[in-house]
Order: sequence, then structure tokens, then C-alpha cells
Amino acid sequence: HYWERTRHGLHLRAATKTSTRPQTKITQTQPQAIWALGKYIEPATLIAFGVTANILNLVYNIYLTHTLNLAQFGLISFFGSVLMLIGVVTQAMSSTVTNRTAYRLGQTGESSHYFLNVLLKRTLPFALSFTVLWIVASSFLAKTFRVESSLPFWFFTPVLFLSLYGSELSGWLSGLHKFTLAGISLVAEAASKLLITFALINLGVTSLVYTSIPLSVAVGALTAWMGVSF
Repeated sequence: HYWERTRHGLHLRAATKTSTRPQTKITQTQPQAIWALGKYIEPATLIAFGVTANILNLVYNIYLTHTLNLAQFGLISFFGSVLMLIGVVTQAMSSTVTNRTAYRLGQTGESSHYFLNVLLKRTLPFALSFTVLWIVASSFLAKTFRVESSLPFWFFTPVLFLSLYGSELSGWLSGLHKFTLAGISLVAEAASKLLITFALINLGVTSLVYTSIPLSVAVGALTAWMGVSF
């Protein structure tokens, strides 16, 4: 994370020699100590939400191994691997947005919705291009991985679009130090994936369990969007 009020010591090059006048020790009052402790509540909350999301994902994977057959689990694993590859792009995007948003916050002291809107518009052509490419390749992927229908690949189509937008929104929230809202989107995505999977399996439609991945990504992106609008 880029702490926007820090220049990493570069400003010290132009500094003059420090005064040799003895300095008095300033004791920290109780209100100051409480305020200093409060600065760490938001980051600690984000860490707690991240741990919770990882635990929910672990429960999700364990639950799938005990309920799906080999073919269904293989399809879920394939989409999970694709989602991890997409995560390489989205995590880098989120970190970059966090960096630039925090830097702008340090410069102006205000959040920049204009920066976020421009970023979302510039992402749109790339997301749509990959979406079209995925749709064209759906039949080929279904034959290559011996899936009976191309429907699972079509249903997975909006994942990159939603992942990119969700990562940018979450990165923007983190850059503004709204770590609680960013953490809620993480937990919402993991929890919705587990709940949707549990519901589909108990309803006897295990063939549609793969829909839990795109639906949960949509829930995470929607939650991040609500956090931005909050």
C-alpha cells in the first residue's frame, strides 16, 4: 500500500542541518493515544475480512470434493483456474488503483470520482474485447475439455468484465482508506459462492454448480459498487 503522505525520505535531501538545541520529550495524552490506536482499526478490519474470505473459500473447496462427481469437480476446477489467471490482472489493477487514488488523496485531500470514472471507461474496451474472444472460443474450449455443452463457458463470459470493474472499485476504496467497505466485498463474494453452491446441491441441480463462480463475482462487484456509492 502506498501511504500518500510519505515521500520516503526524498525530501530530506534538501533539508538543512538540524538544530542541536536539546529537545523536550512530549508525552502522549490519552485522547492522542486513542486516536493513534484508531488509525489501525480499518487496516485490521480489512485483514480480518481477508482471513474470513479465505476460510470461506476453503470450506467451499472441501464441500465440493465431498458432493460432486469427478466430471463436475473437474469443470469447477477449470473455471477456478481461469479465475486465478484473471486474478493476476485484476490484483495488479487493484494495487495500481489503490496507489494512484492514495496519491491523489494526499495531494488534494479529497477523493477523485473523476479519476475512477475515467479508469472504468478506459477498461471497457479491453473487457469487451476479451468477452467477445471468450464467446468465440467457447465451442472450441468445450470440445477441447470434453464438456457436453458450451453453456458453462457462455455463462462464465462476464467474469473478466465483472472482475476488472470489481477490482478497480475495491482498489479505489482501499486508496481512500475505506478498508472496511473493501473487506466487505471480499467476504460477500466468498460467502455468496458458498451459499449458492450449497443451495444448488441441496436442490438437486449439481450440474449448475459452476454458476456459483460468475454469480459470486457479480455479488462482489455489486458490493464494491455499493461501497463506492456509500
